[in-house]
Amino acid sequence: MAKILAKKDGIDVDRLSHEAKLKEKYKILADRELRSKGYKIYSTIDKKMYDTMQKVKDNFPYYGATFTKQVTDSETGKVTNVPDPVQVGSIVIENKTGKILSFVGGRDHKLEATNHATQAKRSNGSTMKPLLVYAPAIQYGVIGAGSPVADVKFSINGWSPSNYTETDERGLISAREALKDSQNLPAIRLYAQIINHRPAGLLRRNGFTSLDDSDYTNYATSIGALRNGVTIEENTNAYATFANGGKFVDAYMISKIVDSNGKTVYKHKVKSKTVYSKQTSYITTDMLRDVLKQGTGTTANSNLKFRADFAAKTGTSQEYKDVWLVGYNPDISLGVWMGYDQPKTLYQANGVYGQPSTRINLLWARLMNAVYDTNPKLATANGKTFTQPAGVVSQTFCGITGNALTNACSGNARTDLFNANVMLPGAETAFSGGGLSNAFKQKMLSPFGGDYSKLFGAKEKEKKEKEKEKEKEKEKQNNSRSNNTNANNSSNSNRPGNSNSSNNSNNSNQSNNNAGNSNNNSGNNNSNGSNNSNGSGNSNGSGNSDGNSNGSGNSNNSGGTGANGGNNNVNPKPEEDGQ
Repeated sequence: MAKILAKKDGIDVDRLSHEAKLKEKYKILADRELRSKGYKIYSTIDKKMYDTMQKVKDNFPYYGATFTKQVTDSETGKVTNVPDPVQVGSIVIENKTGKILSFVGGRDHKLEATNHATQAKRSNGSTMKPLLVYAPAIQYGVIGAGSPVADVKFSINGWSPSNYTETDERGLISAREALKDSQNLPAIRLYAQIINHRPAGLLRRNGFTSLDDSDYTNYATSIGALRNGVTIEENTNAYATFANGGKFVDAYMISKIVDSNGKTVYKHKVKSKTVYSKQTSYITTDMLRDVLKQGTGTTANSNLKFRADFAAKTGTSQEYKDVWLVGYNPDISLGVWMGYDQPKTLYQANGVYGQPSTRINLLWARLMNAVYDTNPKLATANGKTFTQPAGVVSQTFCGITGNALTNACSGNARTDLFNANVMLPGAETAFSGGGLSNAFKQKMLSPFGGDYSKLFGAKEKEKKEKEKEKEKEKEKQNNSRSNNTNANNSSNSNRPGNSNSSNNSNNSNQSNNNAGNSNNNSGNNNSNGSNNSNGSGNSNGSGNSDGNSNGSGNSNNSGGTGANGGNNNVNPKPEEDGQ
């Protein structure tokens, strides 16, 4: 309506997107017009779905602690204390049409009038990675789903980002693993290799309306450190692009407006534009399937009451000020966010509410179950699955170098998806003199550099651990055989020819064996301890805890992130950010 009124006044409607005061003026005029002139507004909202989602929102017990904040009355100047709860925003979008079928605007409209689904702008944490890093890198022919990426630390201009677990450096890992487990270091490194393509332009095509010039050049944008943030609607809408085979369809809530005379003064027209290729979209979707199967979204997946072909990504912003989960099937996309209006960490009272990443997993699953309860065909996409398009091929290659498999890479073969139109594993050139060339190592660590030895440190450690396990198993079997032998000797000890020294040897062996068993039991206890769930009872352990190092971003009052992780301006004190 604001655009209709502006057009009547001879105003170029594009100015409303760039001039805040002009936009605000016509929003006020539109509100008055709609309230006083007898218009009928037709919405895309499914009322039954909406009501069911509100019940889930109202009954969810794991948001987090409620604080109080001071509010000043603009007219009287009176200061009062009001509750400051963890807020929520969620939205359901029909992929092909862009219809907003349902949303959750907040905990209590009387307490806070902001529609957190459509208005609040926040850092999107690691939900940025598929949109800005992995899909563009696939699109540009830089990687396939299984291509090696470097999970190695670096420092640049005082900025030293890390993964969620600060000591975690896995060396050369697949892009699929890096995205599944939401590793920050490979994402930032990969983004730096493609930043000259200006992939942030794809975010604009994907409906991000508040991008700042710095977002195009800031390395930390790759892990969600946007200057102004993004709305839940925009972030979810961008994921629907993957479901649509790379076509962005702008989300909308008003289908038409009819005046008091029965004349239709507005009718929405569905328009689409290509952001990614079909091949890029499918490969990215296939990688995001793993997030729910074995990555940071397994708690959400295990709490669904039905099965469908879902792909998803979790995200956490600096200091746990925001947590996200955005997931989609072929028909609909559901995005969920939680955080405080005055940004503060959610990482408190975890013994009562569970880890923030667990909370968002549980809420996403319960809201998706609400969709299923009201429209099971939509929730399950009526049994449809994502279809692999022509040009996407599965190919075996060297998992270390990403090149064609040769004898030099024996024992390190990997098979995964590629877009044959833009990239296939090339001739092997990385091995030299029986080992990997310095040129290859420099390429994998560019442009930031890093410790060459860390490229393979994690794999060597894993290899040694496996060897240790084999040795333990051998020792256990030997001890078992020794016990059997000793038992026989003991039973025959009174026979002529058996000496006391044999019995002493048997006792010694038994003693050593018991000590070994005691150590093994201790190790098992420690292992089980690390997998204990969070307070909510549904955590998948520390391995699925959602957290990324989005350290360079600083969340401001509007919920956005003023990050300085770029080429020259970086934050010397990175914080952990969401996966």
